Amino acid sequence: MLGVARSAPPWPQVVAWCTDSVPFPNLIFVDALTGAKNSTYCHEGLVRHATFSKDAAKIISCGSDGKIVLWDTATLEPQITITGHVGNVLCCGINEEGSRIVSSGEDCTVRMWSTEDGMQLMQMQAQDEPVKFCGFAKSSSSNKILSCDVSGRVYVWNVISEVLASLIRRFADTISTVSMSSDNRLLAAGANNGRVMLWDAEQRENIWEYSHHTGRVECVAFNALRDLLASAGADGRVAVIAVDSGKQVNAFNGTDEPMMSIAFSPDDEKLAGVSADGKLLIFEVSSQGE
Repeated sequence: MLGVARSAPPWPQVVAWCTDSVPFPNLIFVDALTGAKNSTYCHEGLVRHATFSKDAAKIISCGSDGKIVLWDTATLEPQITITGHVGNVLCCGINEEGSRIVSSGEDCTVRMWSTEDGMQLMQMQAQDEPVKFCGFAKSSSSNKILSCDVSGRVYVWNVISEVLASLIRRFADTISTVSMSSDNRLLAAGANNGRVMLWDAEQRENIWEYSHHTGRVECVAFNALRDLLASAGADGRVAVIAVDSGKQVNAFNGTDEPMMSIAFSPDDEKLAGVSADGKLLIFEVSSQGE
């Protein structure tokens, strides 16, 4: 059986592979306009799937050897070889930005990887049967992954939700509040011990963590420009924090009661907070604080 994938217009390129035997070479690249061919031996076993990146500069392939390989289309030289699945990798895909790879396999898992260094960023499992298809949903972002197992069950994975769930599981006894930036790239969390932390939602890495309150953090909120983060605490304080460094740039004393909620105005010039005794307080972000 022959598997075929073509690149998106305007690049008339085709990659083909054999799914039921292991010829040499087992990945063939064809320019549909000129008929020029190039080929390589890419997996120690069957090639299960291959596809182009959106700009046709890369090919991603997977095989029965449990490997995922990112290739340079022009040279057919491997750039990254990824391992992690147990058994056959049945399907693979790459997001429109070319920064993430998704794969699924015989081990019933769906996994997401970085194209920069091949690091696994996420592993998801709901199916108890091999997952024969996976791919990023066609949208303005790469926040959803589709998968289908051999019995025909389809799952839609929300990448951001998975990051949140993973973080909450990890810090289940600590986290008191969370907030996402408007571009879904940053996740801020407040803790029961007064610490505020910032995470890269895509890389799933902690960027910084500092103590800004003497009690539980009740609320965190990003401004529209995503360069400031506000936190409100049970100590009655509101802290304004620089997103790039985690350092406090301003702070306000609200009331003797805990500050339960905080939000920036649309122009980012004011903060509105609500205390536990029902008072609404307005703060000028750039004014002299405590």
